[in-house]
Parts: sequence; C-alpha cells; structure tokens
Amino acid sequence: MDFSAFVMPVKTKKEFDEAALKFGSLGKFNVFFTTGYSNATYYYLSQLAYLSKLNAEHTKFFIALADMDVLPKTKNTDAREDFSKLINFNLRELKAILMTFGIAEENIFIFKLSDAWLKLIEQDNKKLTDFYNLLAKASLEILKMPPDYCDLHYRPLGYKFTFSLLLRKAIELFIANYLHKIYPEEINGKINLLLSGHGSSPVIFKLRDLAITNTIIPSALPVASLPGIPCFGRGEFKSGGFLMPNWDMDSQTSYSIIEKYKVPAKHIRLLFDLILNPFLDKFIIFDKNNKPIVSSAITKKQLTHLSLTQQRRVLAHNLHNFMQQIKGKAFVKENKDYLVISDENELEKLGKVLNSGLARKVLLNCNGTLTVSEIAKKLNKHVSNISNIVSNLKQNGFVKTTPEKKVMRTIRTVKIDLDKTRFG
Repeated sequence: MDFSAFVMPVKTKKEFDEAALKFGSLGKFNVFFTTGYSNATYYYLSQLAYLSKLNAEHTKFFIALADMDVLPKTKNTDAREDFSKLINFNLRELKAILMTFGIAEENIFIFKLSDAWLKLIEQDNKKLTDFYNLLAKASLEILKMPPDYCDLHYRPLGYKFTFSLLLRKAIELFIANYLHKIYPEEINGKINLLLSGHGSSPVIFKLRDLAITNTIIPSALPVASLPGIPCFGRGEFKSGGFLMPNWDMDSQTSYSIIEKYKVPAKHIRLLFDLILNPFLDKFIIFDKNNKPIVSSAITKKQLTHLSLTQQRRVLAHNLHNFMQQIKGKAFVKENKDYLVISDENELEKLGKVLNSGLARKVLLNCNGTLTVSEIAKKLNKHVSNISNIVSNLKQNGFVKTTPEKKVMRTIRTVKIDLDKTRFG
C-alpha cells in the first residue's frame, strides 16, 4: 500500500502510524470512502484511481454512494423509480471501475449512504442524539471556516462550506465509526481509515476532533484526504450546466470546456503530475505543425515550451485517453456485479421481470456474444418480442448493449436484503 499520496493532519498522523503497525499482524485493513459519483467524470475517476493505491491482498474497501445529496425533490412515482434505477446503475458502475484498478471484487462493498444511516438510527436511537449534539458544537465554527480550495475547485472568492456538506460529513463520520455494527456480515473488525476528498477534508478533520474531545464518538479513527486535484466544470458558477469532462465526451468537447473555464498552466501541470503521469502509459502531444504524436511521457519542460492554448489541447486529449482507458476495462468487467434488492417495489419488479419463462431464457442468452435478432433466431421467436423483453431487462438494470450491438448481462447475482426490505 502507498500512503505517500494522501494528506493527514500531523496530530492524527502519529495515531495512524501506531495503528498501522498492527494492520500487518491483524491481516486486514478496512478503508471507508464516500463518493458523490453520478457520472464518469475525470475527477471522480481520478479519486477512485488514488483510492486504489491502498489496494493490497488484505485491504477491503467500503464505498458509500452519497445518494442523500441528490434525492429527487418530487412525489412523482415515475421520477423516483428512474432515480432508483440510476442509483443502482451507479453502484454497479462504481464497482466495475474499482475492479479496473486491480481491486478484487470480493474486497469491494458498495452501499448507499442513506441505507447505512437508516440502519444505524434504527439500531440505536441514541446515535441520533449524538449526531445532533455534534452538529450543535460544529456548525457555527465550521460554517465560518474559509475553504482553502476555491482556486482548485473554481469556486468564487468568499465561498463558504454549506450546511448540507456539514450534515453529510457528520453522517460519514458516524457511519465509518459504526460500520461494523451496521453491516457486521460484511466487515472483519472495524474501519481502520476514513478517506475523504480533498475539498471537504477540513470539515471531516474538525468534526473528528470535536467528536473525540466531547466523547461523542470514543474511537480515534484515523482520517486522511486525497490530494488536491483541480476540479473544473462545475455548473453552479458557470453558465451551461454541469460541464465536467466525462468518458462519454470526445476530446474536442473536453477541450471546449477547458477553454471555457480558462484552466491555467499551473492546474494543467498539476493534472499531469497527479493523474496523467501516474496512470497513463502513452501520451498525446503535438508537433510544430499541430499533428498529434504518441509519446511515452510528457515532461514539465515539454509543457512549459507550449503556448497555453496548446497546453489545454494536450490536456484535453490526454484526459480523454485516461478516461477511455478506464471505460474500456470497466465495460468488460461490468457483468461481474450483483444487484442488491432492498425495497419492496424493487422486489415486485424483479418478480415481474423473471416471472416469464421466455424472459429467463433471454436473460441466460445475454452473454455478450449475441444481438437481439440472434437471440430471437436461437429461441425461434419473433424479433419484436425479444426486443421488448430486452428493453424491459435493460430498464431494470439487468442487461446493456455493447458498442457491437451485442446484449450483455450487467449482473450475475441478485442479493435481497431481507433485513431492510419492507413488506406491506
């Protein structure tokens, strides 16, 4: 495991070093990380890439998807069902991406932050009192703290931490410290390290100190943060919506976003130092005639000799390559996931989908080698019937279509959480 890339307060570094000596002899190391992953952007992918630096045979990763930030503010049933499908897809995609970085599937446990929080409160109502106690002690102090990342995250000067961020980080702290009680069947021991994104790390560091000082949370769980990666493309402060480069964009679109946000040379160098040089094997650079050249490396000196416009073009092409490299591998691994059913409506939909014998046969033939028409021919059925079944399976997250129009399962196991599923 490589800890050199992470940031840790001096005060907690000593505690962590002392605890780390025990990890080897215990034969386990449990890492907790929360992500707001909603799309395969370069920023989220780089966070997951750095997370993988902690990968080792005895490391298990507990990843919470922060679905509480984006819960649909509507009572519309269809909208909520669409949201549920999106969250389940993101859970599967997260695991597939982590596996591309060499993390074994059995060492990944991904769950919704809202599910874990509900489980904790149901198990022990006193935790809710402790939670409000921590918020009361922390809110005035933290909400006045000036973030030190406005430049890196393209925030306006004077930006302050929000109360919603404070709520989520406090929930993360509680979940990380009590995960062994929330999911005892998934974890051996307790969480050994809470890893935070760089931007919100001052909040989690302060919450941890307050929780321990006031004996709200007794254990001194080590907390570290990811390095400060430039994060441009946030739509809140620029016109045009959420524009962060993602793996479904071409390099030209990424370049237009980089230009729109006027990404400076210092951030371009940082992105090469922190993301591209550590994780890419081949690079694109341009000669004097603006023709692309494949190179084994791009040095700081090479970048310095380019104009800012050329540097931005080089950044766009190499960020695109970084994302495509991950996407290609993640797509191959995506069919090794499992679907977690934790809602009665989801369970009913599962029953409807698989109630048909023909639907079950179609699903079994969605192995990534056959198109819809080929499946229809094999089963001696009309193409339109098979197409309707495949569409239904796709909408419920069971299959997807490859770029070659082959139909492939996205899951291999269905897991029903009876402890959480509510029956009328």
